[in-house]
Amino acid sequence: MLQTIRENSQGLVAKVIIGFIIAIMALFGVESIMNGFITNQTVAEVNGEEITEPELQTSVQNLIASVGGNLESLDEDLIRQVALNQIIEDRLLRQSSKDAGLIISSDAIDLQIISNPQFQVGGVFNSDLAVRTMATQGFTVAGYRQALADQMVVGQIANAYASSG
Repeated sequence: MLQTIRENSQGLVAKVIIGFIIAIMALFGVESIMNGFITNQTVAEVNGEEITEPELQTSVQNLIASVGGNLESLDEDLIRQVALNQIIEDRLLRQSSKDAGLIISSDAIDLQIISNPQFQVGGVFNSDLAVRTMATQGFTVAGYRQALADQMVVGQIANAYASSG
């Protein structure tokens, strides 16, 4: 069987097809290698923490999705500036909460996850649904817990600033 494959692959058409496949693989391989060497452009820096272009693009996409995606009537530069300001504010609040020593207990995080309606079926927490939902959002369980903890700490410090004024 291998001998027949070898004999049939000696023709001009087979060589062209194999060459085409090799060229495609080489182009995509070179692109992925080059992307590994290219560093992300820093858009801003907040107390030594860099904000990269991909982070800003993600924030812009989330902002557009929350507005409803009607980009024609909105100025792109304004959307980028609003998204950048949101990232900067979030970083400052996170840094401030870290400096203040604020933490969220594991029990509070668990309670928040269990009471999340996205993870419930018929009002009862479903762990399989929770793991699948986290995965569709691009999180592992540990990553989701950390993101939730960060969000809760930022909410605490933001409420503290809002109520102190």
